[in-house]
Amino acid sequence: MHSPCGGGSYLTAVTPVVQVPARHPFDDQVDELLPQTGGSRSAAMVQARLLYPALFQSYQRWSSGGSAQAQQTAQGETSDQFNKLGRATFEQAVAKEMTRGCNETVAGQRVLQAHGYRALDKRDDYIAKGLAAADEVQSQFYKAADDYVDAEAHSPRCEALRAARLANPGLFRALQAAR
Repeated sequence: MHSPCGGGSYLTAVTPVVQVPARHPFDDQVDELLPQTGGSRSAAMVQARLLYPALFQSYQRWSSGGSAQAQQTAQGETSDQFNKLGRATFEQAVAKEMTRGCNETVAGQRVLQAHGYRALDKRDDYIAKGLAAADEVQSQFYKAADDYVDAEAHSPRCEALRAARLANPGLFRALQAAR
């Protein structure tokens, strides 16, 4: 097959779909400073930026020079909330927060505000509490539906569930959210 510009066949090239994240020497400096900053990558980047300004400028030029996919791939390993928390579990992060002088409840709230729901990923008791709450909401909704059962209706249970949904929209929304 010939090229529309003439001169032979079409040029075909194969490029990898998934790019391997590239590293800059600034990333190595950040990794060296991680233990000094308590494992916080953002704090290590701030410190590295202040200690090595020329290297940071080089890093900025390097990171903005690629395609959008290359930039996203390079930032992918450090841009999500889970990696910002580091390797610490939720309980470890709460204990660290409690050393600043607050109780466990406030420390837990601070950790969740700082790191989002990903901080709770490895907690079995959190999942168990969520399942128990969902079961409670479901049983409340079904008890409310029992009040609307009409034995003379064509489909008594279906109509009772519909009536309970219309009479208790907040409870129905909680049931949908729990599932």
